[in-house]
Amino acid sequence: MITQQQSDSLTNEFYILHLLYYRSKNQHHQSVWWKYLDIIHRKVRTIIKLAIDIRRIKSTSKQKQTQKYSQIIHLIHHLTKVFPKAYYEFNTIISLGQFISLGFTLVALVCKLSAILSDIAGTNSKLIPIASTTVSTTVSTATATATADDLGEEITYEPLQPTLPDPQTQTTKSISKPKTKAKKKKSSKKAIDDIFGGF
Repeated sequence: MITQQQSDSLTNEFYILHLLYYRSKNQHHQSVWWKYLDIIHRKVRTIIKLAIDIRRIKSTSKQKQTQKYSQIIHLIHHLTKVFPKAYYEFNTIISLGQFISLGFTLVALVCKLSAILSDIAGTNSKLIPIASTTVSTTVSTATATATADDLGEEITYEPLQPTLPDPQTQTTKSISKPKTKAKKKKSSKKAIDDIFGGF
């Protein structure tokens, strides 16, 4: 069963998640990572509602309590599949550099929710540590691509010989006609005076 302390910490993290969800909805709802935030938001909200329902149900109806608890376990197992993908997508927010604080907050929320949900009894297996699996796969792919990169051809540097300007072209430019300023036509105020002269 979910303890009061687990329920409280899950609720606190959900408040932060909920604020981020509604604050960022209009701006980021078409981003790829948004669907993972939406899934996590809905599933965690449902888990909290079911935990509240379990506490409200009288202890005499054990069947309803076990049914709701099995729903919580099912939702936690679903979230265990979503967390690594969400962690990866939230890291892309950080790597793009546009919304770094949002990216760090979402990564921290996913890690904290993963830790809280892994401590709930009945999940049968601990959640896979998100950070260690993602980092190891990124490092292995980075080293594989670094060794297979084509470095291209070496380009030799040849300094350019300075060229002096041709004296003949210099004199022709200076001999050309001087520019004359076009005289501006003074606008006559008579037309305006004719219209507004009497006022």
